[in-house]
Amino acid sequence: MGYAIPAALAAKLARPNREVVCLMGDGGFLMQAGEMATTARLGLKILFVVLRDGSLSLIEAKQRKRGYQFVGVGLREPWARTATNYFGVACIQARSPRAFRSALSRAARLSGPLIIMAHVDGSKYQEILYQ
Repeated sequence: MGYAIPAALAAKLARPNREVVCLMGDGGFLMQAGEMATTARLGLKILFVVLRDGSLSLIEAKQRKRGYQFVGVGLREPWARTATNYFGVACIQARSPRAFRSALSRAARLSGPLIIMAHVDGSKYQEILYQ
């Protein structure tokens, strides 16, 4: 966890003419969110897509599979519900497929970084991961 943002920055620095999209969960985003300041300072055009489900979902799924009590997995604070900016990088809230498509269109027109906070329902992860 927390690898996606540094990897995206490295990819963009190594190949500045390539498009870079960084897809991660909200837990991974929170672990490296401060790097948005670096992204903004360097003016790197990177699209950050955060799957916002309010949980450290993979850890929660593993705890559920083993019959453990959920410990330390909830990210239910309102930190991502209305934010429009993280350390100088604009953030668009996408609560529907239509809003997500609109945010992607906006990202394509920008010359710098953008975060799309894609609000998703994580209730099916357990089923998907452990079929």
